[in-house]
Amino acid sequence: MQVKLTKCEQLLRAIAPSGNLFLLLTLQELRRQGLTFIAFYVLQRTIEYSGTSASALRQETGLADYEISRACKFLVGSGLAVMTRDEKDKRVRLLRPTRLGIKIHDQVVSAAAKKLQKGFSI
Repeated sequence: MQVKLTKCEQLLRAIAPSGNLFLLLTLQELRRQGLTFIAFYVLQRTIEYSGTSASALRQETGLADYEISRACKFLVGSGLAVMTRDEKDKRVRLLRPTRLGIKIHDQVVSAAAKKLQKGFSI
């Protein structure tokens, strides 16, 4: 079964405001922390599913290999995540968050929550 393009457009129009709001709320803090939106997404997924593989992230996002790879390398190089080998399949490399990565993630989310709270109180 193929979904019609108009239905896809309707869905995108319906969910776009929430995604844009999230981006707007986090963008300033992401810049302050030196993170790209893709790197933050990878960090967020790594925290949510400790042991996330780069290939799973590529499949999930549909982004080019180099984009996810660059975000993973940035997180590892910044000390926000570590790369380990999977116990079952040594070819698979897993990304796990560090304490610093969790702390930075929480700071970004907290800053966004404060902006949202401020917007509601007006």
